[in-house]
Amino acid sequence: MKWLILLGSCITVIAPLSTFAEEAPVISQVTATRDLYPDWSPDGKTLVFNSDRNSGIGKGFDLYRIEADGSGLTRLTNSTESEEAPVWSPDGTRILYSAYLTRENSELFMIDPDGGNKQQITNAAGRDGHAKFAPDGNSVIFNSQRDEADGYEIYELTLANNKVTRLTDFKGWDTYADISPDGTKIVWRRVLPTGGSSSSGRNSEIFTMNRDGTGATNISNHADFDGYPAWSPDSSKIIFASNRGHQGDDRGNFHIYTMNPDGSDVQRLIENGPSVEDARPRWSKDGKRIVFNRQYVADNSSIDILIYEVPEKN
Repeated sequence: MKWLILLGSCITVIAPLSTFAEEAPVISQVTATRDLYPDWSPDGKTLVFNSDRNSGIGKGFDLYRIEADGSGLTRLTNSTESEEAPVWSPDGTRILYSAYLTRENSELFMIDPDGGNKQQITNAAGRDGHAKFAPDGNSVIFNSQRDEADGYEIYELTLANNKVTRLTDFKGWDTYADISPDGTKIVWRRVLPTGGSSSSGRNSEIFTMNRDGTGATNISNHADFDGYPAWSPDSSKIIFASNRGHQGDDRGNFHIYTMNPDGSDVQRLIENGPSVEDARPRWSKDGKRIVFNRQYVADNSSIDILIYEVPEKN
């Protein structure tokens, strides 16, 4: 049994002090600056993410690409505004992301994997963000303030004709949506005004609905924060981050969990310390690895990208 930690091209194997019945998870550290929202290329070889490593904390994010072993870091954008939450297209030919044009307005853009061929695909008041491709690559799903200045709704944009369809109608925050790989369901995060364990009373929950926006269902049903949901490659599981079970301050201690699409069989994947936050998980397309962010609450200078190797089923 071992812990494997990878930083750049250097591998360190840390042996445990005692032996347990099950193998400890293999976790690889890819970066160690301030790198957020990692996403896999379809072939599982490359990650894209946003970072302020060259601009400085609080001065905006640019997009970067890196191989999963920590090599080949490439800067894709160099903008005076912040560019965030990049994701790969299903065929690996384009990267979708949001970019701030002003403090109050962000739009969706696409670029090639080398940073070229920039294309703006939305143009509306307010902020558009957290976009994901549909499995066929013909449309994107995203959250937007275009119809609700004080909140966000979920929309789907058909790329061929620029048709935008609103899918939710909730006076609050509907964000971070993801379409299931079988194309039938959507998972997203909704902030409810009451029922939460934080001092504000608000409660971040995970919902699912049909692709057309019908059948919205709260599947997390927990007083603590649940968010950053994403589908497994076979649509059988939802991965998410939660501080459920924390004690003390509002922020708490975040872990990575999985559950069934109906909210059953909640499983914690990775253990960490009381001042550690694991969040923003994304499954590789082959289902064998999960990339995520790890942040040490006391150290604002570092938000790492790590990879968790999914254990093979016996």
